Amino acid sequence: MNEKALGSGGGIQRVLDEAAERMGNPIAMFDIAYNLWAYTANAATDDPLWNELVRDGKFSHQTVDFFMSENFVEVYARSSGLAVLKSPKLKYDRVNGSIYDKNGLQVANICMVACQKPLADGDLALMRQTCDALAAELASGGYPDTAPRVWGDTLIGDLLEGKTPDESLYRNAIRELRAGSSNLFYVAAADIIQYDGTLTHLAYFCDFLKSIRKDYRYFVYLNNIVILIGAPRPVYNMDKELAPLGEFLKRSNLYVGVSGAFQNPLDLKTHFKQALNALNYGMSLECGRHIFSYDTFKMELFIHAHIDKEMTADLCHPLVFAIRDHDKAHGTEYLEILYSYFLCYFDRRRAADRLQKPPREFSAALRQIRKLFAIDWADYNLPLALFRSIRLLKFFADEFPER
Repeated sequence: MNEKALGSGGGIQRVLDEAAERMGNPIAMFDIAYNLWAYTANAATDDPLWNELVRDGKFSHQTVDFFMSENFVEVYARSSGLAVLKSPKLKYDRVNGSIYDKNGLQVANICMVACQKPLADGDLALMRQTCDALAAELASGGYPDTAPRVWGDTLIGDLLEGKTPDESLYRNAIRELRAGSSNLFYVAAADIIQYDGTLTHLAYFCDFLKSIRKDYRYFVYLNNIVILIGAPRPVYNMDKELAPLGEFLKRSNLYVGVSGAFQNPLDLKTHFKQALNALNYGMSLECGRHIFSYDTFKMELFIHAHIDKEMTADLCHPLVFAIRDHDKAHGTEYLEILYSYFLCYFDRRRAADRLQKPPREFSAALRQIRKLFAIDWADYNLPLALFRSIRLLKFFADEFPER
């Protein structure tokens, strides 16, 4: 057997069948999430791990835990893509090999189980040739992009629970996440409290979201849907980034909080908390929006942890105090009208609906505010300064110092 014969375009199954015939033992091919892709039927075997993979189409969590307890995962991760796995707890010795795509990312494995005959001297070389031939088949264009999403639910769950895995064991996963120039990551948490939180609802929402944005990663963690977003550069408008999900979120009455950007995927837990904080604070506003970014609310969240009312009041634009005093003296709602106007991205109709005011009355109030307080809307920095100041004022409510 040689690499040319194995990689001559006969297909994955032919490569596996030829290799198994030469080595005299069965071979299976599976992805990094342990999902079966193909296997040879050249011989029956009483190996329980082989039978589980063929019968169920993947290894169970218990089997994966066994691999880790026996240090197989570590041995394999530290190998050069080919490893002999032996243990008194294994019924038969086995050889595992890695298959890489054209970018050097590990996309699949093969496993030969020595159940028909013991390992021979040339088996390792034959396994390496088999891996190369299978990689050539996958790169030939005759197969779809079947590279798995290698960060499985188990790893995501560990990170969200604060466990610190050996980064070297997940180097291929991290490389795969960064494929496509994902230099930055954002994590989002979808709120499903109004539903019963059963796996049925979680699975439904996950599958539907996947059908809309296939470039995101979706995971289930406790009663949350976790969305991992990769980006080549900072995202300054998260509403625009998540716009394809917007209609489904509104129709399903779902709300999403999004963290700030981070570079190391192992920092997932910290940023997941940011997403939850943004979600909870954003929902409390009852502003009609469904997507809340931590970067939008981090000022309030920071102040909540480090309250100094006097110093914070100095950060406010003086106009907000003038408008506040006018409201108190004349019974107007100008501050609330401006806040709603900014909160709804200058959409007068939405802002009026939020306050349950007629659109004409709302527009007339805006004109009066501009006239009374000489507001120059041509100054693009002013709306943002006023919006932040009003948010701070509302955050402290009546406890804010007088000015």
